Amino acid sequence: MSDVAAPPTSWLVVHQPGHAPVTVELHGELSIGRDVGQPGVAGHLALEGDPTVSRLHAVLANRPAGWCVQSTSATNGLFVNGTRLAVGSLRLLASGDELRFGERTTT
Repeated sequence: MSDVAAPPTSWLVVHQPGHAPVTVELHGELSIGRDVGQPGVAGHLALEGDPTVSRLHAVLANRPAGWCVQSTSATNGLFVNGTRLAVGSLRLLASGDELRFGERTTT
């Protein structure tokens, strides 16, 4: 029996207008963008039905300091707790932070 504790689980909750919230467990890195009609791939969250979301809107990555979000060149921007991130900027996330991609909100 091992005395090593399992690492804490991190997740993203996606709130979409007219749909029940969806919880995504986070592992390593997750790209987030618009569904482009291709088969789903591991490590990519496709947000369907929102033309304000870019093909590659943001990237979540687990860094030594914790989970970070990086804004890509998304036309409609990425917002963290209501503040728009500059293109290419990286932001350390805290539990309960709210991310907004187009009409989608995640916590």
